[in-house]
Amino acid sequence: MNPFLLDPTSRLQDWKDFREELRVEPESKALQLTADYWAKAPLMKCAYDFNDCTDWPSAWEMINAGEWCPYSVAIGMEFTLRLAGWNPERLTLLTIRDYDISDERMILKIDESLVLNYNVGMVEEYPKTTHDVMAAFRNDGKRYSRITI
Repeated sequence: MNPFLLDPTSRLQDWKDFREELRVEPESKALQLTADYWAKAPLMKCAYDFNDCTDWPSAWEMINAGEWCPYSVAIGMEFTLRLAGWNPERLTLLTIRDYDISDERMILKIDESLVLNYNVGMVEEYPKTTHDVMAAFRNDGKRYSRITI
């Protein structure tokens, strides 16, 4: 079953149930489950202005709307882990320009070493590619802010 194809009310309930499931899993498994869950999101070209975190909708608004792009999926992953109990200081959203693959993407960096959303469905080490960090964002538990790294 693809939870992203459910009606909005069922999609919100499924996401809540998923976050509760993550709370009891070891961290490595929780990360892989999160990567697998969000790999099912049907993507559009651009759902939100990924450079303006003040304009990002809440997690519940995003899940309800069901509008996902490669950038908003990273935001959804961060929402998921943080609302499942992960410390927000461990989670940083980065927009990177990766010269080795000639692409720009938003990734979720965990503990300075692991990333989600670099490749769909994968938990990976922080890329050792030639890249620039274009923007970094962190949630303090109430709102996102652009940070300097």
